[in-house]
Amino acid sequence: MHRTAQRIQTSGSTILTVAAWMCLSTSVMSQGPQHWSEAMRDPSIPVDSVEALFEAAWSPDQAERGKGMKPFQRWLAFAKPRCAADGTRPVNGLVLRAIEAAEEDRAAESAQRSTTDPVWEYAGPTGPTGLGGSGRLNRLVDRPGVPSEWWACAPAGGLWRTSDEGQTWAPMGNGQLESIGVTDVAFHPTDPDRLWIATGDGDF
Repeated sequence: MHRTAQRIQTSGSTILTVAAWMCLSTSVMSQGPQHWSEAMRDPSIPVDSVEALFEAAWSPDQAERGKGMKPFQRWLAFAKPRCAADGTRPVNGLVLRAIEAAEEDRAAESAQRSTTDPVWEYAGPTGPTGLGGSGRLNRLVDRPGVPSEWWACAPAGGLWRTSDEGQTWAPMGNGQLESIGVTDVAFHPTDPDRLWIATGDGDF
């Protein structure tokens, strides 16, 4: 009995060391690999690494609401175009400078606008559109490189174009667009003769 107690007493430091190592190992093992949702919130982790974590954790059986598929896809669609070639995400300083540059661009654009109110005159359509409210506009877009050419998007009156800074207007689409809604127009970045229109009334 005395020898047993002495053995436990002399081996106390060894037992404590083993116990501490087992606790540490259990803690590390319980953590496991980082979850993709945590990696999304860590700006130091490249986008492609976060995507790999998601793909490793995801399975077709989880394709149901509340499992994170759609939030992750929205985040990935936002983050990928904004990361560097190696997948690193922009640091806060770069984001701040980009916001400041955008504000400077908006201020410069505002300074170039005319300070006088424009005089509007009815240009059409003269026939019924079937929807009513054809004079309302959602967007007025300049043609790239041609400041005198404007494109007006009417949510109940089609797409209109002026080449003389609004002095005269003409409906586009050979009369096929006058009875539908047009919300926006986008020009091709290198070929302004190609453009896309967004139909309907925009949900702003």
